[in-house]
Amino acid sequence: MSVIAPVVVIVVMAVTHDSFATLPGLSDQVHPWRGPLIVAAAALIASATALMVRSVRRAEEAVMRHDGDLRLADAVSAASHGRGDARSIADAAAAALLGTLIDGVALTLLPDGGDAIQAHAGHSSDLNGSPDLDVPLREGERTVGHLRLWGPNADDLRAGVGPATLSALATQVAGAAQLATDVAGLHRRRDEGEALSAVLSSISRQSGTLPTLTSLAGYARDLLDADAAAVIVDPATASTVRFDSGGDVPQACSDGTTLLGVGLPDPLDPSTGSHANPIGCHHWTSFVDQEVSGPSGSLGRLWVGRRDPLPFTARDRSFLGAMAGLAGIALTDGQARGMRSSLVQVLGELHLRLRMQQTFGAVARDAEAAAEVDALADLCHKAYCRVREVTLGGP
Repeated sequence: MSVIAPVVVIVVMAVTHDSFATLPGLSDQVHPWRGPLIVAAAALIASATALMVRSVRRAEEAVMRHDGDLRLADAVSAASHGRGDARSIADAAAAALLGTLIDGVALTLLPDGGDAIQAHAGHSSDLNGSPDLDVPLREGERTVGHLRLWGPNADDLRAGVGPATLSALATQVAGAAQLATDVAGLHRRRDEGEALSAVLSSISRQSGTLPTLTSLAGYARDLLDADAAAVIVDPATASTVRFDSGGDVPQACSDGTTLLGVGLPDPLDPSTGSHANPIGCHHWTSFVDQEVSGPSGSLGRLWVGRRDPLPFTARDRSFLGAMAGLAGIALTDGQARGMRSSLVQVLGELHLRLRMQQTFGAVARDAEAAAEVDALADLCHKAYCRVREVTLGGP
């Protein structure tokens, strides 16, 4: 509009001049006003010329700003291209922004479900103070990052960082944030797989129910960023499980359950002197638990707790469910080991009793009875050796 207005004035003046020249008698009527009209026309032409020059200058400045914005956006895109991780993308994008208008850059990436990534560039002494430009970076309706800039001239800084630069930054930051999310997901899947494999290996090596379940609780706590975790074994199940604890023993809770965990508080239940069941305990602001079950039904629960209010996600619950399945296998194996241990004792005692029977005179005088007792004793001894080998891993 500012460019069209001077042109309109000039056209109007030309039409007026033609009217004066063509209409008869009009020149004689305006002749007395010729001097003032000339001055007014000159002033009008000067004003129109000044307005046109100003409009052209503004247009040139807008083109230059847009060109500078595009160059800065291209520099940001080029610097971030081909980077293999979110941190290097953020650092490269921040460094690319430095120039005559920008002394300091603070760039924040906000990955979904992950920790914020901070990148800084420049030498401004105000990097910890209020920035000259502070804008969120958005991709659609989602905020993917935050940009803070410092420069020698705040007005030039705001004018120099335009929509193209912010769009390029948003694209790069969104890509970096997604990359960080994907990499974190890959690392978590790797860590979860290693944890499941380690617990399965411990079960297959028959490392013992107590150390296996304690390490399982440790994996659950660490991978879910929690403060404590425990396998809480029901009283009926605990009485049938061989824990193979060595010098350590499971913790007995005041409600009769057995506790195998890590990170649990030391204070005991004052009324009983035993540890309190952590489920529902006031120590934990956020917690999640999954049922531990076996062929005969419920064996207990796998519990994880946090002192902060950060809620557990569906993925956390899914992983905890897989760990609860392994806890069920470990407890079932512990029950089987307990039954085999009892069977070893019964077979050993039966073997000794049969050998003792052979020393009795009534048996010794009856050759047929002595042979049958001897065969039963041999059978019990062989069964004893086999079950003992399976149970203890040795003769």
